[in-house]
Amino acid sequence: MKFYRAYSGDPEGKWIVDFNASEMNAKELKNIIALKNEPDMVAEVTVPAGKKLRMSIAGKNEFGDGGILQCEILHIADGKYGESGITFKNLGGLK
Repeated sequence: MKFYRAYSGDPEGKWIVDFNASEMNAKELKNIIALKNEPDMVAEVTVPAGKKLRMSIAGKNEFGDGGILQCEILHIADGKYGESGITFKNLGGLK
């Protein structure tokens, strides 16, 4: 399955979403995901069949309104994604 990760810094992480990067800018993503910092990059994330994900709606907080469906990759230690077949492909900068 394909997902995306909007980020600043490390492209790998357990929180992923499904959005069209060509239709949303960094400010909109920060708000809808309710991130502390505005992301400046986007990565395509491939999750192999059989990996466990927890789905939820990003909640409103002091950083943004939330509202997008997000998935948390479960049972994988940070930095060990590649060993489990999960890939993060940098697609470049956000508008």
